[in-house]
Amino acid sequence: MAVNGLISLFGSVYLTVPMLLDSLELPADLFQLYMVSSLLTSRFTSLLAAMNIFILAVGGTAMLTGLAKISMSRLMVYGTGTTLIFGATIIGSQLLLSSMISSEYVMDDVVRNMRIANELPPAALEYRERSTSATSKPRSITEIHESGVLRVGFNPNQIPFSYFNAEGNLVGFDVDMMQELARDMEKTSSLSHTLWTMWSKD
Repeated sequence: MAVNGLISLFGSVYLTVPMLLDSLELPADLFQLYMVSSLLTSRFTSLLAAMNIFILAVGGTAMLTGLAKISMSRLMVYGTGTTLIFGATIIGSQLLLSSMISSEYVMDDVVRNMRIANELPPAALEYRERSTSATSKPRSITEIHESGVLRVGFNPNQIPFSYFNAEGNLVGFDVDMMQELARDMEKTSSLSHTLWTMWSKD
């Protein structure tokens, strides 16, 4: 990686990062992490570029005029200190991120516990039993606000848009969208709550 990195100094970073990922046999999608982190690292890039120009100008002039000399002892001290600080920063960042973000892969368990939503949730069954207008014609927004109930239809055989998870809850993309709709409707009405019922395709 170090050798490839030195060679890549002469190319664009948008070509270099994918090349380095490919040389390390890492997924190309990790390039997106660079795009996000570049919002922060670009500030340090500008700082390093300014320091590089300053050192080349002042240090080069001092070396040519004989005002500066290379001290091997100081190079050893600063080189060792830089290595220790850099290593401590990397290890500290790793420990911090590992404590904040879980890297455990659980998607296989999520997919394994998906069940087809071919039955109604208990809340929907309870509402249908005590409601006489469950099969009435479509209601207006005003009628929905007045009743406090938003009836939603879903396709019971369309995973992952609607399915039952391991806890027996009806979840999925369509369900999340309807929950967001219910929250928005609750904000625009005077209701104190919204009763959720999910209706099957039939």
